[in-house]
Amino acid sequence: MNDTASSGATLTINGSGSQQIGSGSSGGATYTGTTLINAGTLILGGNTALTGTFDVAGLNGVSTAIVQDAATITTSSALRLADAPGSGTYPSVSTLTLLGSANVSAPSFSFGNTTRVPSSFVNISGNAILNIAGDFELNSSEGS
Repeated sequence: MNDTASSGATLTINGSGSQQIGSGSSGGATYTGTTLINAGTLILGGNTALTGTFDVAGLNGVSTAIVQDAATITTSSALRLADAPGSGTYPSVSTLTLLGSANVSAPSFSFGNTTRVPSSFVNISGNAILNIAGDFELNSSEGS
C-alpha cells in the first residue's frame, strides 16, 4: 500500500522502538514534510520518496535511520546527523544506513553540533547512493 502525507506535516520518531514505512518492491509513502528522529529507529523502504528536511538528531537517545530498497530522500536543505537541534545539549549516537538501491541526495551534510560529537556513523552498501552536492560539515563548530 502506498500512502501520501500532506506537505508541511512533521514525522517525529521519539522512543526506543522502530517504525517501518514500506518494504521490498512495494509499499512506502510519498512525503514532503520534515522527518526528525530524536530517538529510536526509522526504516524507510519500498518505493518511499521523501522530499522534506531529514534529521537523524539524537536529541533524546540513540537515533537510527535505515533507507533501503528503492527508497529515496531528496532534500533542499542540509542532511543532518547527531545535531540535537535547538537543545544546547550533547546529541546521542546517530546512524544513517543506506542499503539496496536507496538514494539520498542533499545540497550539504552536517555532522554534529556546537557542543560535542558522539561516535556516529554513515554506512552505505549494495547499490545505495549518498549524493552530497556541496559542503560536508564535520563536527560543526566544536573546538579541539
